Amino acid sequence: MQDIRDFLAKRITYAKRRAFTYKNEHGENPEQTHNYFGGYSLGYWEGKVAAYQYILDELEGVGDVENKRT
Repeated sequence: MQDIRDFLAKRITYAKRRAFTYKNEHGENPEQTHNYFGGYSLGYWEGKVAAYQYILDELEGVGDVENKRT
């Protein structure tokens, strides 16, 4: 279970870094001035962060339930 948490933590860090970089380098409204690979917008990276954090929260909830059983 810890391997999955470590993996998600790395992916969260990467997605946050990409979103932060795009915001800083491409100005206030990056979607209006830049076209990202595959048609992704900045919201794609922000959405990935949210999804990874949700999965991580769910895994922590599962871990709490498993700890109570033992």
